[in-house]
Amino acid sequence: MVGQIIGGIKANSLAIQTDVLHLLSDIVSYAISLFSLWVSSLKATPQYTYGFYRMEILGALASVLLTWIVTGSEVQGWIMVLISSLDFLLNLILVFLLGHGANFNIQAAYVHAFGDSILSIGVLVGGIIIWVKPKLKIVDLICTLVFSVFVLRTTLPLIREIYRVLMQAAPDGVDASVLAHDLCEMEEVLSVHEVHIWCITAGKVLVSCHVTVKEDANSYTVKDKVIQHIKQEYKIDTKDITVQTELSKDATVHD
Repeated sequence: MVGQIIGGIKANSLAIQTDVLHLLSDIVSYAISLFSLWVSSLKATPQYTYGFYRMEILGALASVLLTWIVTGSEVQGWIMVLISSLDFLLNLILVFLLGHGANFNIQAAYVHAFGDSILSIGVLVGGIIIWVKPKLKIVDLICTLVFSVFVLRTTLPLIREIYRVLMQAAPDGVDASVLAHDLCEMEEVLSVHEVHIWCITAGKVLVSCHVTVKEDANSYTVKDKVIQHIKQEYKIDTKDITVQTELSKDATVHD
């Protein structure tokens, strides 16, 4: 970061000086991610009965918003080329290390590093042009603007996933109506209603439903079959599945 401050001043480059903010935001972003991961691992309490898994989502959201803020705030050419090349190399290493994480905070850190690497390419391209054509210093500003827009675009898929989790939407590949239909195919099941499927964080899917069973059926046996079916077909842990069984004579009529 100190090297970029000195290099940015000597090169008189807005892009390099602005990239100093990216390095500072990297430190803050990764600190937020680590803190969120620690808090999300804490055990549930009487007040927070689901635990603190959602802190992971809030941390990822804060990290992405930080990327937006820094990106929106965003000349000897050879200095630009040298510093941006080193910056790009370091961010490329981070992208490689973080690219396989399913955790939302790891994804947010990956997007941050990927965005920084794209911005480094912008500075590199601008530096090469200015190195060859020193009078074209406006390229520095143009490259910063163009690549900043591209970085913002890379954050949108993660924002979509964060929105879906906060809105308690069913994860991709799990359809509540299909699940209800499958359960109704069981011989002992008359109907299925109040089906809810949602995520509280990445990879943590919860299911709850009411199952109306025939009067001659054993409700405990049916409940176990339903839970095992959901576990096998949708790869959801049994402790995250809640099934309430009802006898047909006790069940309220549902559309």
